[in-house]
Amino acid sequence: WERHLQAGDASRLTFGAQAFGADLGEAYRAQFKALCGSGVAPFYFFLTRPQRNHFNWDATDRVVGWLHSEAIDVEASPLIWFHPYGIAPWMRALSFDEARGVVLEQVRAAVERYGDRVHTWVMLNEPQDADANALGFSIEQLLELTALISDELKRLQPRAYRVLNFSDPFGARSHVHDRPSVPPIHYARLCIERGIEFEAIGLQFYFGIKRYFSCRDLLTIAETLASFSALGKDIRVTELGCPSRHAVDPA
Repeated sequence: WERHLQAGDASRLTFGAQAFGADLGEAYRAQFKALCGSGVAPFYFFLTRPQRNHFNWDATDRVVGWLHSEAIDVEASPLIWFHPYGIAPWMRALSFDEARGVVLEQVRAAVERYGDRVHTWVMLNEPQDADANALGFSIEQLLELTALISDELKRLQPRAYRVLNFSDPFGARSHVHDRPSVPPIHYARLCIERGIEFEAIGLQFYFGIKRYFSCRDLLTIAETLASFSALGKDIRVTELGCPSRHAVDPA
C-alpha cells in the first residue's frame, strides 16, 4: 500500500461496503453506486438457514441481484461465522461432526446458487475469536473447518477468491494457547504452515474510547498492516469504524 501510494498509484485501492440496504430506495442505491466498487451480500446462518432442513435466500437474492445488475463486484460475507449472533438457534446443539456437515452443505448451496455471480468469499469470519465461537470449537477443530471450507470452495469454483477474515488485528485481548481467542496473525500463520489455501487476509479495524476498542496511532496501524502483508497474501480492510468526536463512547 505504502509503495503504491508513494508512487501516486492508488489504482489497486478500491472501496466497498455492505449492500444490505439495497431495498431502501433510489437515494441509497445512487449513493452506493457513486461511492463503492464492490458490495457485501449477507450469508449469515440465521438468515439463510433458519431451520435445519430449510434454506431461505430471499434477502441474499435481492442484494446479489441488485449488485450484479449494476455490474458491482459481489462479496459473500460471511459465508461461515460461528458467532452467537450469526448462527441459527437450532445450530447450538450441534456436535463437531454435525457442524462439519452443515458447513459443507452451506458452502455447496451458496456456490450452486451464486457461483455465476460471486467469486469473492469471506470463507470464515473471526475464527480466532472466542466471542465468535458459540459452538465451543478448539483451535484444531477450527483449523480443520478452515481447510474444509477452503478445499470445497476451490473444488466447486476453481477461480474462487477466498478471504480469511479477522477481528482484533492488534491481538489486544489474545495470547497463544489451544482455544480462542488467539492472535489473528498466529492463526493465519498456522493456516499457512498447514498448507490451507486462501488468497487474502481480511482485517477489521475499529477505533474508539470504550470497553473493547482503543485509539491507535498511525505507526501502530502501519506496523500491523506490514506484519500481515509479510505473510504474502492480499490484504483487505473488511470493516472500519472510528470515533466522530474526542470523548468516551456512551456504550
